[in-house]
Amino acid sequence: MTPFYRFAFSVVKPLAFLFFRLRLIGRENIPESGALMLCSNHRSYCDPVFVGVGLKRQVHFMAYDKLFHGWFGKLITALGAFPVNRESTSAQTVRSAFDVLENGEVMGIFPEGTRSKDGALLKAKAGAVMIAYRANCPILPAAIIAKGKVRPFKKHTVRYGKPVTPQELGITTGSGTEIRAASRELMRLIGELMEEGF
Repeated sequence: MTPFYRFAFSVVKPLAFLFFRLRLIGRENIPESGALMLCSNHRSYCDPVFVGVGLKRQVHFMAYDKLFHGWFGKLITALGAFPVNRESTSAQTVRSAFDVLENGEVMGIFPEGTRSKDGALLKAKAGAVMIAYRANCPILPAAIIAKGKVRPFKKHTVRYGKPVTPQELGITTGSGTEIRAASRELMRLIGELMEEGF
């Protein structure tokens, strides 16, 4: 962790537990070292905090490029986030993702690409699985679970599943068909974690 990330982590973590009654399950599944892609469903703007506080490592989130403006953009950049355009992923975004993983660090991404308005899983975009395959790194599925909308003082749970390799998701040649099928399988694993409930 960078000093600033460690400071922010120490401030935000207790607040998340206090105001969102956060419960973390499956932390024993989180690798303590090595390149890792953290993939979760997307419920709210709080999601990076919810899934990030369960790790003892810095998580570099791929975030919507329109968030990188003003003081908030400077803040999330300092925390290690990097931008992505939802319509067309740039070479710079892919390069930033590979840099994180090649350095043996953790990259966080929400495969759905946008927040779900009703909490139901959306169709995954192929980018997350494609990057994990090309970087040859495991994926850690996670699920954010809440009844209704994410709100302070309600109970929220994050479940971390067991890491899975791109090959275990069914990728052998890296074809577009395999990547799309693997993306669906990843969302199925996230869905199973959601079904386990609080």
